[in-house]
Order: sequence, then structure tokens, then C-alpha cells
Amino acid sequence: MPFDTFSPVPLLNKEAIHYDDRGHFAEVWHREKAYIPHSVFQVNHSHSNSSVLRGLHWQAPPYGIGKYVTCLYGTIQDVVVDLRLNSKTFGQWESYDLSGGNGVEHKTTRESLWVPAGFAHGFYVLSLTADVVYLQDGVYNPEYERSLRCDDPDIGIDWKGSHFIVSSKDSAAPCLKDIPRKHLFLST
Repeated sequence: MPFDTFSPVPLLNKEAIHYDDRGHFAEVWHREKAYIPHSVFQVNHSHSNSSVLRGLHWQAPPYGIGKYVTCLYGTIQDVVVDLRLNSKTFGQWESYDLSGGNGVEHKTTRESLWVPAGFAHGFYVLSLTADVVYLQDGVYNPEYERSLRCDDPDIGIDWKGSHFIVSSKDSAAPCLKDIPRKHLFLST
């Protein structure tokens, strides 16, 4: 996909992993192959233990940011929720399993997910630990940071676990119906 073409929906990207007797090598992001519509402004790394659920997060307009999410180690259930008010899929969710392997298995590819502005994002750790890297097309702005309740019954996300370790901020997040419309998006 061309670098400068805007994608209004999440996109899954796969990159080959190359092994030899020293270990392995894989591209995480390549400007011509993997999708970020603007420059990379910030790179974040998250290390989480089993059953940790982070999210669902986004930055409200006009500071919405897109994230290119890669699980480098472990396995996560990555979830996005459409927050574009005039979208046909407003309030609906999609789930993607992203895995960086466990240091023993030899995967042939690693998946990354482009999550554009207009979507809440979160993940649940399915392995003992997981290391996740986010390349962002904007910078973190705490004044516009927002959270959506991960167990909102109107959304009905089918998380792959029964025990969740959630931050106090995320457990106190509102349901979608209680979020002011000015904190949501219009689809393009």
C-alpha cells in the first residue's frame, strides 16, 4: 500500500522472519511496505504479564493518533473499536491475534496492525509475558487521552480470557453511550 494513501480502517501487515544460527531478523516497519500515513512521531514499548488487559484507549479530536502495533514477544489479542460516529460500523469491534513468538518456536511471519485515528485500541496478554511496540503518527497528549470500558455490554467484546488485570483508570472508564460525542470522530 502506498505510504501517502490514507486508510480509514485497521490494516494487518505481515513481515517475514529470517532465521539462522545466530537467531532471527525481521523488519518491524518499512516505509514502502508497512502502513503509517504520516511520519513516525513517537515509539512506545509496553511489557505486560499474563492476563493484563490494556485499553481501550484513543486520543480525542483534534489530536487523534494512529498506531502501528507490533507484538515482538509473546501473544496478544489486539482489539479495535470503531469510534467514527457516521460510520456503518460505529461501536463495532474487531480482534486480531498478534504474536512475536516465545523464543522457541520459529514463526515464518510476524503480524503488525495499523490502527488509524478514529478507533479505540487495547490488547489482552495471552502468553506469560508480552512485549508490544507502537509506532505513532502523533505525540501523546494527556489532555486528550480517553478510555473506553473494556467490558462495555453494548459493544460485547469477546475477550479470550476470564481473568483480567486492568488498571484503575481503565476499570473506571465509561461505556460508549456515556462518552461525549465531541470526544469521538467523524469518518472520512
